[in-house]
Amino acid sequence: GWFTVGEYHELNKTAKQLAGKKVEWRAHNGKTGESYFCFPGGKLHPKDRLIKTVEMTKDLPDLIVFMVNSYVRPTDIKNMQHRHVDVIKKEWTYLRLTLPPSKGHSYPITTMPWAVRVYERICERRMEGMPEGYQIPIDEYVFMPKAASRDDAMKKLQRQFEVVMEMTKLRTSNSGETRTLYSLRHSSIMFRLLYGRAIDTLTLSRNARTSPEMIDRFYAAPLQGEMKVGELQSKRRPRPWE
Repeated sequence: GWFTVGEYHELNKTAKQLAGKKVEWRAHNGKTGESYFCFPGGKLHPKDRLIKTVEMTKDLPDLIVFMVNSYVRPTDIKNMQHRHVDVIKKEWTYLRLTLPPSKGHSYPITTMPWAVRVYERICERRMEGMPEGYQIPIDEYVFMPKAASRDDAMKKLQRQFEVVMEMTKLRTSNSGETRTLYSLRHSSIMFRLLYGRAIDTLTLSRNARTSPEMIDRFYAAPLQGEMKVGELQSKRRPRPWE
């Protein structure tokens, strides 16, 4: 499932509000065996048990905005080092992501301008407290570089994302689709299909490291005529001889 623009803003706002706070992940041992998230301090129900305390970080709101503005997969986030990122500020502002091959594709990815702001914010935060002249190592990972391992980094980000989806009630779409971190990539592609000006699926698919067939069969599957009513009702300019 993908997120609408309103849902995306709600996710980002909630992730920012939770950054720096702790949330308890609890299991309810009743008939349903459900788990839930809440802030510490609340009294445990006799049938509930504390599974884990989740520390919310500034990495999550950065991740949400970055993925929606860069077309990347969660595996790209896992493997992304500073050596893979070039900031381009010329006629157009974007990041050129030259990432390790994924799903058989190795094209560089061109991001939206907001991804540049997020990346620069991450770098500024990383430089805080560092001596003058310090440079971030090019082989350092962009997201959660201090995690014990890359698997640990992704588990922490996924758990934080689950907290935000639970608290915003956006874990499931209106059509019943389950949402995960991958939904941010889906949203990125859908936003270009919905709001991009005359972008063709070949360019979009190459930039997103997929195929036009995958765009048509999966990513664009929710696309409906009413979403593009302006294009459906648009008229070409009459030619001089008409």
